[in-house]
Amino acid sequence: MIPFELKRFKVIAKLEVKGLSHTYQGPGQGLDVPVLGDVSFQMQSRDFVAIVGPSGCGKTTLLNLIAGFIPAQIGVIRTDGEERRNPSADCVLISQEQSLFDWKTVLDNVAFGLKARKIRRPQQIETAKDYLELVGLADVSHLHPRNLSAGMKQRLALARALVVQPKLLLMDEPFASLDWQSRLKLQDQLLTICEAANQTVLITTHDVAEAVYLADRIIVLSKKPAQISKTLQIPFRRPRVSQLRYDSKFLALEQHVLAALV
Repeated sequence: MIPFELKRFKVIAKLEVKGLSHTYQGPGQGLDVPVLGDVSFQMQSRDFVAIVGPSGCGKTTLLNLIAGFIPAQIGVIRTDGEERRNPSADCVLISQEQSLFDWKTVLDNVAFGLKARKIRRPQQIETAKDYLELVGLADVSHLHPRNLSAGMKQRLALARALVVQPKLLLMDEPFASLDWQSRLKLQDQLLTICEAANQTVLITTHDVAEAVYLADRIIVLSKKPAQISKTLQIPFRRPRVSQLRYDSKFLALEQHVLAALV
């Protein structure tokens, strides 16, 4: 169960990305690389949105801009109506590279974010245990990340992100390095965990089936400089069940998204 003390932190009311463009500057004249070109979209609280697009189109750049790791050159990013300019604990990014602390135990990896919030050690431990229970890692809390499988590491990264109750969870190809079976299992676990935590999620993926299975809405980006070429609402109710992946309507929607990527 998620502790009441952390439930007081609000989830995001709204994410607004408006007129976002970005160019990477090259070493010489004429070598600049336009990556994003006038991207605009909105998310409401508890939305689960997936972004798909050609390789190298700027999906990761878009997430880094929203997270505040890259300053916006043109356009505005707002959360809860306030413009985002810098990284903050209310917006957490998980990538393929989990950046876990190998010298800390699984428990202390999760408790680390609470320490930064000046929460006392006994409550850090109690709360971290709750979140490890949430992601199914309570029985390995004494181990170090090097002793975990790739899938367990991703669940640990998710627990570490959720424990600080971020208003927005950003995920950049989080399951790309996993085997097919682990990937499907973690997709189901992610949906269950985010529903339990009332989490708002923006995820990028190259796997169209994954996007259709996870998301309420899919944003399709064009080749760079990327623009939104299509937005698709996913008609399937929650909770999602694994059999949905073989439903004819699911497969037809997957083909529709693939066609939009051409």
